[in-house]
Parts: sequence; structure tokens; C-alpha cells
Amino acid sequence: MLQYVKLTLFCLCLFFFSLEAESLLFEQNVYISKPISVKNEINADQLAKEKAEKESRRAGRRFSLYLDGESHEGFSVWSDSKTLLFVNTHWKSEIILEGTKPGSKIEVSLNQGSVFNYESPFPINEPGLNEIRYRSVDPLQNEEAWRSLRLFRDDFGPVLSYTISGSYIPTLGGYFIGKDAELRIQAEDLGSGVLHRFYKIGEGEWTLAKDGAVDLSRIQSKSFLFLSALDKVYNRAQATQISLQKVTEIGIPKIEVSKANQDGSGTYCSRLTRFWFQKLEHPAPFSVFFKSSGQTDFSPYTKGLTELGEQKEGEIISIEYFSQDGLGNQSPVQKWSCKFDSTPPQTDIKYTIEKQ
Repeated sequence: MLQYVKLTLFCLCLFFFSLEAESLLFEQNVYISKPISVKNEINADQLAKEKAEKESRRAGRRFSLYLDGESHEGFSVWSDSKTLLFVNTHWKSEIILEGTKPGSKIEVSLNQGSVFNYESPFPINEPGLNEIRYRSVDPLQNEEAWRSLRLFRDDFGPVLSYTISGSYIPTLGGYFIGKDAELRIQAEDLGSGVLHRFYKIGEGEWTLAKDGAVDLSRIQSKSFLFLSALDKVYNRAQATQISLQKVTEIGIPKIEVSKANQDGSGTYCSRLTRFWFQKLEHPAPFSVFFKSSGQTDFSPYTKGLTELGEQKEGEIISIEYFSQDGLGNQSPVQKWSCKFDSTPPQTDIKYTIEKQ
């Protein structure tokens, strides 16, 4: 009997559990049948830009060993016509015997010089145009016809230059740059030709400058920009260092006024009132512009005290002013106002006469 009760309870628990599972499954199916639509907000242009930037940095890391001048590897590349081999200083010539008789040797002559037996890869000692003549000779003194290779030992990296456009102001050793400034690297190599142009910001990574363009959006505040390039046999250009400081905003100038009075009813001024502008802390060259009531055009403020001049009694006088630098950054226009008061105060003496 006890076993029958246990079995019944187990069946009931299993039944209720199955109902609950079905209910959960049903609820889940209802939820899945009505999915929430999510708008795809991925920007294709932004993705392409990020991908290109990653590729540029990857190329910079790959060539950083040569850009930093730590490599002593030999490299060579054929000219477009396939008639001249460009090599760097570390390249060595290796000549291999193929299909020859045992005991054969290779004879070599450099630049029409004396003939010597080839034993191991040898360097090219003369910069510029060179010619290697070589042939194999077997033990019976059967001689192969002389063969030759023209090569050019390229010892120098590309010559760098750059152009800057948009908003910029030259400084000693660099530039102040605005939001729309652009910088492009030019490189020229009369030997093997230019492989790539690169740049890096501060102690950051070398980045490939595609089409010579430098991404100045990565410049924050004041930075050092380094430019370099590699030719096709990995000779590097002498790095160019430029100081760049990005300036994208300018503060509001502060006006100071003398001989003005302020009370609960407002600010008052007179023909003796003077105003001037405190020195504004701004890295790039700038000017302060102002105009008084009745003037249509702003005038540049130089220095010293400026008079309000004679005005109509009781007239509201305003001074509008702003700052602007040579990069096109401009502060909001501010206004200072006062009421012209040139009426002097009056006094009167009151007295009494005592009767005798």
C-alpha cells in the first residue's frame, strides 16, 4: 500500500511538472513568434574607414623595423623593364651551379675587373651601377659562355617633403592647425622607387599614409608628427619631425571698465568712462574685435584704454565684442551696456537766521 501511494505522488508531481513545462514552452513560443524589430544602425562608410585604418597600422607595424633603422637585411627588386636589379647595401650575390659536372667551378668578374673563383655569397662594394659577369668551368676546362647581370646598389632612401592646406598658422618648427587642416606626404626616390609613405604621432605606431594623406583627426592638443618613407629595397627616408598643435576653439575676451557706476537700477557711464580687454590665454595668434553703439562694423582692439566718447544724455550705450584667431575659431559675441549720464549733482546750502 505504501508503495502504491509513493507511486501515485510521483505520477502527480510528474503530471504537474509537465503542465508547468508546457506552459513555459508555450509562453516562450509566443514570445519567439513576435520578435522585437531592431534597426540596423551600422554605418558602412564608418566600417570601411575603421578597416582601412587597421590595415594602415598593421602595415606600419610590419615595416617599423626598417622605419626605425634597425634592419640589416638584404633586399632586391627588378626594374619595371626586368633588365636592372636594384639591391641595397646589405644584399649579397649568390651564384648556384646547376646540372654541372662534379668538380666544376664558377668564375666571376665584377665591373670588368680581374676574374676570381666564386666560393660564397659576396657583397657589392660599389654604390650605383654594377655588372657581375660569371661562368662555370668544368674539370676538363670546358667553359660556359660569359653571362652577366646588371644591378644598381641603392644606398639612399626617398627624399621627403610635405604640403599642408586648410586652416593652419606656421610656428617655429611646426604649425597651429584647425579642424579642416590637411597634410600630405610627398616622396621621391631616383633609385628603386618609393614603396610606401608613413607617419606616426608621438610615441605611437607607424601608420601607412595611403595616397600620402595623414589623418590629423588623431592629433590632440600639442603633438609631434613624424614622417618617413621606404624605397623598394627598404632604404628609409630620414624622418621629418613636425610640431602640431590643434586649436579648435577660443575663449571669450573679458572686458574691464573704469569710471562706471553700478547700482540696483543698472550700470551708468559718462564721457570719462574707459574700457579695455584683459589678455586672453590662447595658444594661436588672435585678435579681439569690438564695436560701440551706432557703429556697423567691428574694429580690431589693439591695446590700452578706449573712450566711449560724447553720447546723448540718458542713451543706452552698448559695446559688442568677440575674439577670433587665424584658424577661423571665433568666440560668441558678448555685450556690455550702460546708460550715459553726464549730469552733475547739485548742492544747496540750507541755513537759518536767528532772531535777535
